[in-house]
Amino acid sequence: MIFWRCIIKQAVILAGGMGTRLASVVSEVPKPMAPIQNKPFLDYLIDLLKQNGFDSFVFLLGYKADIIENYYKNLKNAVFIKEEYPRGTGGALLNAYEYFKNEFFVVNGDTFFDIDFSLINEFSKDKPCTIALRYTDNLSRYGVVEIDDEYEIKNFCEKQLISKEKIDGQI
Repeated sequence: MIFWRCIIKQAVILAGGMGTRLASVVSEVPKPMAPIQNKPFLDYLIDLLKQNGFDSFVFLLGYKADIIENYYKNLKNAVFIKEEYPRGTGGALLNAYEYFKNEFFVVNGDTFFDIDFSLINEFSKDKPCTIALRYTDNLSRYGVVEIDDEYEIKNFCEKQLISKEKIDGQI
């Protein structure tokens, strides 16, 4: 398999959530460390990022942070930022802002989003910020990003705040 080499080299990995939906199945480790074929899920994500040219990693941690930090302590060019209390995605990013390079990708540490990094990079060349989204019919587990006809973000709606009408597909 041939991978495109990403110009942006830093990946910021959000890995601080409580993992409440998986707690009954994987309670001893944080969700990104859930074993998949005897290997932590996060290994698959880091492998994909490395194959696409990423060589610098900032882990934004919270719940059971020491498990992730200890496991990846020998990962080259890795920084571990632990929140003392949960601040949400935006708060986690703001808390670690000083560690970010001028350009970076932010990825969820518990989600495998196999995107074409070259398309994202090309699309975002003249934009201050770009977000990659995936369409789904089932909104019950996810937040919503509302966009207009020109792909400009109109609104973010956290999954806890989505109304029944939006879940039923009446966005």
